[in-house]
Amino acid sequence: MNTIDWDGLRYFLAAAEAGSLSAAAKTLNSHQPTVGRQIDNLVISLGIKLFQRSVTGLQITPEGEQFYDLAINI
Repeated sequence: MNTIDWDGLRYFLAAAEAGSLSAAAKTLNSHQPTVGRQIDNLVISLGIKLFQRSVTGLQITPEGEQFYDLAINI
């Protein structure tokens, strides 16, 4: 049975909406490495790539968009 990682979900949503790990960390009153770790753990758990990282921030993948649409309703 799979369980939902609520922290990972919260960090993913913040990053998707903020567009960067640093901005998500600021929104969540957290640290950028923590946000990155939480999202990495969620990626491992789901088995899909959620973001493409670049020097300008995060670009959500098509799979990430689909997951975002589901996650925002939870």
